[in-house]
Amino acid sequence: MIYPAPEFQAFETQLLARGSLNPKVRDIQRFFIGNARDVDMDRQGRLLLPGPLRSAASLGSKATLSGIGNLFELWDADTFDRRNADTADALAADAAAGDLPDVLMDISL
Repeated sequence: MIYPAPEFQAFETQLLARGSLNPKVRDIQRFFIGNARDVDMDRQGRLLLPGPLRSAASLGSKATLSGIGNLFELWDADTFDRRNADTADALAADAAAGDLPDVLMDISL
């Protein structure tokens, strides 16, 4: 996930406000906050990702940047394409069965 700095700061504030006495909450805080990195663009507008982030995202030679509201997701291109195909199949099956999540039922496509 890639957040603009102000969005990540808001997310970080919300997550830290949950306290850290619960070990699961602390694990989630460590995962998201402890692994976050500021990333700069080079002169050509490319993001320079540290090796551990590229490895954690299983990025190959091609990547896909997907925007979702206030964040972006960075995917290995082949993984993204497979995931989209799987999601399309699952959505079609769920829609045919009338089994979409209730929170989506009042949204018109």
